[in-house]
Amino acid sequence: MQITQHGAIALLGLVDENGFPHEGHMDFVDNRFDSDTASMRARCIFPNDDKVLVPGMFARIRIPGSAAYEAVLIPDSAVGTDQSSQFVYVVVNDVIERRAVTLGPMVDGLRVVRKGLTGDESLVIEGLLQARPEMKVNTKDGPIEVVDDGLPHDYEPLPPEKWIGETSESKAQSREARRRPETSESRVSTSKREDA
Repeated sequence: MQITQHGAIALLGLVDENGFPHEGHMDFVDNRFDSDTASMRARCIFPNDDKVLVPGMFARIRIPGSAAYEAVLIPDSAVGTDQSSQFVYVVVNDVIERRAVTLGPMVDGLRVVRKGLTGDESLVIEGLLQARPEMKVNTKDGPIEVVDDGLPHDYEPLPPEKWIGETSESKAQSREARRRPETSESRVSTSKREDA
Protein backbone atom coordinates (compact mmCIF):
# COMPACT_ATOMS: atom_id res chain seq x y z
CA MET A 1 0.00 0.00 0.00
CA GLN A 2 1.17 3.50 -0.75
CA ILE A 3 -0.29 5.99 1.67
CA THR A 4 0.29 8.76 -0.84
CA GLN A 5 -2.42 7.18 -2.98
CA HIS A 6 -5.65 9.16 -2.79
CA GLY A 7 -8.24 7.08 -1.02
CA ALA A 8 -6.00 5.19 1.43
CA ILE A 9 -8.14 4.40 4.47
CA ALA A 10 -7.77 6.39 7.72
CA LEU A 11 -9.44 5.51 11.04
CA LEU A 12 -10.21 8.03 13.81
CA GLY A 13 -11.18 7.65 17.46
CA LEU A 14 -11.95 10.47 19.88
CA VAL A 15 -10.61 10.48 23.44
CA ASP A 16 -13.88 9.21 24.94
CA GLU A 17 -14.52 6.55 22.26
CA ASN A 18 -13.47 2.92 22.17
CA GLY A 19 -11.55 1.81 19.11
CA PHE A 20 -11.64 3.79 15.88
CA PRO A 21 -15.30 4.14 14.85
CA HIS A 22 -14.85 6.93 12.27
CA GLU A 23 -13.66 5.94 8.81
CA GLY A 24 -12.24 8.41 6.32
CA HIS A 25 -9.50 8.58 3.73
CA MET A 26 -6.14 10.18 3.00
CA ASP A 27 -6.31 13.33 0.92
CA PHE A 28 -2.74 14.63 0.99
CA VAL A 29 0.74 13.53 2.12
CA ASP A 30 3.61 16.01 2.09
CA ASN A 31 6.69 14.98 0.14
CA ARG A 32 9.07 16.20 2.85
CA PHE A 33 10.11 14.43 6.04
CA ASP A 34 10.90 16.72 9.00
CA SER A 35 13.99 15.17 10.61
CA ASP A 36 13.73 17.52 13.64
CA THR A 37 10.32 16.18 14.67
CA ALA A 38 10.55 12.80 12.86
CA SER A 39 7.20 13.47 11.19
CA MET A 40 5.45 14.09 7.90
CA ARG A 41 2.44 16.26 7.29
CA ALA A 42 -0.69 14.57 6.00
CA ARG A 43 -4.38 15.37 5.65
CA CYS A 44 -7.29 12.98 6.09
CA ILE A 45 -10.96 13.66 5.38
CA PHE A 46 -13.74 12.19 7.55
CA PRO A 47 -17.51 12.42 7.17
CA ASN A 48 -19.09 14.49 9.95
CA ASP A 49 -22.84 14.13 9.37
CA ASP A 50 -23.62 13.97 13.11
CA LYS A 51 -21.39 17.03 13.84
CA VAL A 52 -19.34 15.15 16.46
CA LEU A 53 -16.01 16.39 15.09
CA VAL A 54 -15.28 20.06 15.76
CA PRO A 55 -12.13 22.15 15.23
CA GLY A 56 -9.54 21.93 18.01
CA MET A 57 -10.43 18.41 19.16
CA PHE A 58 -7.78 15.82 19.97
CA ALA A 59 -8.14 12.41 18.37
CA ARG A 60 -6.28 9.17 17.75
CA ILE A 61 -5.59 8.34 14.10
CA ARG A 62 -4.72 4.95 12.63
CA ILE A 63 -3.42 4.58 9.10
CA PRO A 64 -2.47 1.13 7.82
CA GLY A 65 1.18 1.31 6.83
CA SER A 66 1.46 -1.82 4.71
CA ALA A 67 -0.39 -4.81 3.43
CA ALA A 68 -0.54 -7.92 5.62
CA TYR A 69 2.61 -10.04 5.80
CA GLU A 70 3.87 -13.02 7.80
CA ALA A 71 5.76 -11.98 10.96
CA VAL A 72 6.88 -13.29 14.35
CA LEU A 73 4.86 -11.61 17.13
CA ILE A 74 5.94 -11.54 20.79
CA PRO A 75 4.68 -9.75 23.92
CA ASP A 76 6.57 -6.62 24.97
CA SER A 77 7.15 -8.26 28.37
CA ALA A 78 9.64 -10.64 26.67
CA VAL A 79 11.84 -7.80 25.37
CA GLY A 80 14.85 -6.56 27.31
CA THR A 81 16.83 -3.41 26.55
CA ASP A 82 20.58 -3.00 27.00
CA GLN A 83 21.69 0.55 26.24
CA SER A 84 20.95 0.87 22.52
CA SER A 85 20.07 -2.76 21.71
CA GLN A 86 17.05 -4.95 22.35
CA PHE A 87 17.12 -8.64 23.12
CA VAL A 88 15.03 -11.63 24.18
CA TYR A 89 15.88 -14.77 26.13
CA VAL A 90 15.15 -18.09 24.44
CA VAL A 91 15.39 -21.54 26.02
CA VAL A 92 17.43 -24.14 24.12
CA ASN A 93 17.78 -27.59 25.78
CA ASP A 94 16.66 -26.11 29.16
CA VAL A 95 19.40 -23.43 29.02
CA ILE A 96 18.73 -19.70 28.50
CA GLU A 97 20.35 -17.97 25.52
CA ARG A 98 20.29 -14.26 24.75
CA ARG A 99 19.29 -13.22 21.21
CA ALA A 100 19.54 -9.74 19.76
CA VAL A 101 16.36 -8.72 17.95
CA THR A 102 15.23 -5.95 15.63
CA LEU A 103 11.69 -4.92 16.50
CA GLY A 104 8.91 -3.39 14.45
CA PRO A 105 5.46 -1.95 15.24
CA MET A 106 2.74 -3.28 17.54
CA VAL A 107 0.08 -5.48 15.95
CA ASP A 108 -2.89 -6.76 17.98
CA GLY A 109 -1.07 -5.98 21.24
CA LEU A 110 2.08 -7.88 20.23
CA ARG A 111 5.43 -6.62 18.95
CA VAL A 112 6.62 -7.52 15.43
CA VAL A 113 10.11 -9.07 15.38
CA ARG A 114 11.81 -8.14 12.11
CA LYS A 115 15.11 -9.89 12.79
CA GLY A 116 16.50 -12.36 15.32
CA LEU A 117 13.73 -14.97 15.75
CA THR A 118 12.22 -17.57 13.44
CA GLY A 119 9.03 -18.19 15.45
CA ASP A 120 9.70 -21.75 16.62
CA GLU A 121 11.79 -20.83 19.71
CA SER A 122 10.74 -21.20 23.36
CA LEU A 123 10.70 -17.64 24.67
CA VAL A 124 11.01 -16.33 28.25
CA ILE A 125 7.88 -14.17 28.69
CA GLU A 126 7.84 -13.88 32.52
CA GLY A 127 10.65 -13.37 35.04
CA LEU A 128 12.92 -11.62 32.55
CA LEU A 129 14.80 -9.80 35.34
CA GLN A 130 15.68 -13.05 37.13
CA ALA A 131 16.82 -14.81 33.93
CA ARG A 132 20.49 -14.86 32.93
CA PRO A 133 22.25 -16.35 29.88
CA GLU A 134 23.50 -19.94 30.39
CA MET A 135 21.13 -20.43 33.36
CA LYS A 136 19.52 -23.89 33.49
CA VAL A 137 15.70 -23.65 33.80
CA ASN A 138 12.55 -25.74 33.83
CA THR A 139 10.02 -24.36 31.37
CA LYS A 140 6.26 -24.32 31.37
CA ASP A 141 3.89 -23.12 28.69
CA GLY A 142 2.39 -19.66 29.17
CA PRO A 143 -0.29 -17.76 27.27
CA ILE A 144 0.42 -15.01 24.74
CA GLU A 145 -2.75 -12.95 24.40
CA VAL A 146 -3.83 -11.11 21.28
CA VAL A 147 -5.66 -7.79 21.77
CA ASP A 148 -7.60 -6.28 18.86
CA ASP A 149 -5.92 -3.00 17.92
CA GLY A 150 -8.80 -1.60 15.85
CA LEU A 151 -7.04 -1.84 12.48
CA PRO A 152 -8.61 -3.86 9.71
CA HIS A 153 -6.92 -7.21 9.10
CA ASP A 154 -7.39 -6.92 5.36
CA TYR A 155 -6.73 -3.61 3.69
CA GLU A 156 -8.60 -2.31 0.68
CA PRO A 157 -8.24 1.28 -0.55
CA LEU A 158 -11.45 3.29 -0.31
CA PRO A 159 -13.24 3.18 -3.68
CA PRO A 160 -13.59 6.60 -5.40
CA GLU A 161 -17.36 6.67 -4.87
CA LYS A 162 -16.75 6.78 -1.08
CA TRP A 163 -14.24 9.66 -1.28
CA ILE A 164 -15.31 12.88 0.39
CA GLY A 165 -14.69 16.22 -1.27
CA GLU A 166 -12.97 16.87 -4.57
CA THR A 167 -10.48 14.39 -5.98
CA SER A 168 -7.29 15.52 -7.68
CA GLU A 169 -8.83 14.68 -11.06
CA SER A 170 -11.94 16.77 -10.42
CA LYS A 171 -9.78 19.64 -9.12
CA ALA A 172 -7.68 19.49 -12.32
CA GLN A 173 -10.84 19.49 -14.44
CA SER A 174 -12.18 22.52 -12.53
CA ARG A 175 -8.91 24.41 -13.04
CA GLU A 176 -8.90 23.56 -16.74
CA ALA A 177 -12.51 24.73 -17.11
CA ARG A 178 -11.66 28.08 -15.46
CA ARG A 179 -8.74 28.61 -17.84
CA ARG A 180 -10.70 28.02 -21.05
CA PRO A 181 -12.33 31.08 -22.62
CA GLU A 182 -16.09 31.09 -22.79
CA THR A 183 -17.40 29.27 -25.82
CA SER A 184 -20.45 31.47 -26.37
CA GLU A 185 -20.14 33.76 -29.35
CA SER A 186 -19.43 37.32 -28.59
CA ARG A 187 -18.98 40.20 -30.93
CA VAL A 188 -15.81 42.18 -30.59
CA SER A 189 -15.85 45.64 -32.01
CA THR A 190 -12.82 47.68 -32.61
CA SER A 191 -12.78 51.29 -33.44
CA LYS A 192 -10.09 53.21 -35.13
CA ARG A 193 -9.47 56.72 -34.21
CA GLU A 194 -8.35 58.92 -36.97
CA ASP A 195 -6.52 61.94 -36.01
CA ALA A 196 -6.73 64.72 -38.49
